[in-house]
Amino acid sequence: MKKSSLPFLTAGGSSINLFRLNWRRTGRILVANILSLICSLALLSNSLLAGGLQEIQVGSKGADGIFVTYVVYGVGGDGSPGGQGPPVSSYSYNHTLSPSADITVSGTPGIWGESIGGQGGAGGTGFGVGYAIGGNGGRGGDGGQVLIQNNGFKITTSGQGIFPSFGIYGASIGGTGGSGGGGYGAGGQGGNGGAGGNAGLVGITNSGEIDTNALWAHGIFAQSLGGYGGAGGSGGGIYGGGGGGSGSGSGGQINVTNSGIINTQANYSYGIFAQSIGGYSGSGGTGAGIAGYGGDAHSAGWGGNVNISTYNNSSWTGISTSGQGSHAIFAQSIGGGGGNAGTSAGIGALGGSSSAGGNAQNISINNQMYISAMGSGSYGIFAQSIGGGGGSADPSVGLVAIGGQGGGGGSAGNVNVTNSGNINSTGTAILAQSIGGGGGSGALTVGTVGIGGVSGNGGDGQSVFVQSSGNLSTTEDHASAILAQSIGGGG
Repeated sequence: MKKSSLPFLTAGGSSINLFRLNWRRTGRILVANILSLICSLALLSNSLLAGGLQEIQVGSKGADGIFVTYVVYGVGGDGSPGGQGPPVSSYSYNHTLSPSADITVSGTPGIWGESIGGQGGAGGTGFGVGYAIGGNGGRGGDGGQVLIQNNGFKITTSGQGIFPSFGIYGASIGGTGGSGGGGYGAGGQGGNGGAGGNAGLVGITNSGEIDTNALWAHGIFAQSLGGYGGAGGSGGGIYGGGGGGSGSGSGGQINVTNSGIINTQANYSYGIFAQSIGGYSGSGGTGAGIAGYGGDAHSAGWGGNVNISTYNNSSWTGISTSGQGSHAIFAQSIGGGGGNAGTSAGIGALGGSSSAGGNAQNISINNQMYISAMGSGSYGIFAQSIGGGGGSADPSVGLVAIGGQGGGGGSAGNVNVTNSGNINSTGTAILAQSIGGGGGSGALTVGTVGIGGVSGNGGDGQSVFVQSSGNLSTTEDHASAILAQSIGGGG
């Protein structure tokens, strides 16, 4: 079965906006627009050649701010926000993408549902003989909700294509915030970057058999990615101040429920892969002049909760992987990385402050299925919550230079694993970790008088709980039956 090949062309209700080349900024064709066109054409060609069930929704890109030049005072125009990615499936009464027959494909996922928020528009450049301010970047659009349900139909994938041949692929991705415009004059202030969009909920329910035979072809791949924050614009003049790098979007919650048999045969092909990641914050802009101030960066998005439940009445059917590095169940929540502070340069130079890494959230796995992961380096269950690393401060250079501060690491979430199935694996049968993010480095300073920046503190690891009543068997050296760790991040 195959849905219409056109939903991924949707851009806020209009396909035209996604491909429109923006000529507003002094006739330049923006690279982001060209990339959007190339990616959309690649998706179209892949969709037309494949026989799977596919729906890709894309929010429209925000318009860029205009370039402004005045003799005395110039202010660049602000970028517009990106459009929200519509939910998957927008065409069913319950917004759920579901097949009605068995699926066999080559070089593409069997079921592909994805919602992508539109990119925020870039701020326009401001230029003036006097004072000039760059426009602010637009906010990235949020990724929409993605719900996929396979009620007992068999999915078979093989072969390498433009995209890996996952059995079921569901993703929500927040749009990237637009970058701030530069400000150049006797006094110049860069515009602030736009915030990254948040990702939405991804829910996948499967009761059918899934068989894959291609590199990186996971049986079920669920991902929610927060959008990156836009970078601050540069400022230059007698006084030059960098714009602030914007905060990033958060990853959404992921829910995966599986009662079907999953078999993967090739290397690096997991049975179930579920991951929520916060976006990286935008870096502060560079400030340069007689007095230069580097732009600050703002906080990173959080990773979302990840929940996986599996159940099956049979003791010897479940999830089986045979390739190298192919874990049976893999779950991660990762906080976004903090943005770097902007570089500062001048007779007097003051570095900006970096932002803290985002927190990760909780991992919950309840496995009742038989698991076999017999390729080298393959784990049975891999559960991990990792706080984002703090941003580092860029150098400050001047006769008098004061370095910016590094951002603190984000905290990890709780990790809970309950297992009642038998697990046979080459690597560790159950790995559960909660790891705080590392703190960012303080700035290097170069000058006659230089004061270095302070590094950020590491984030905290949280509680880890593992309970297993199933038999656990491993074959490789140094492989544990259960390895549970809570680790604080380094400062």
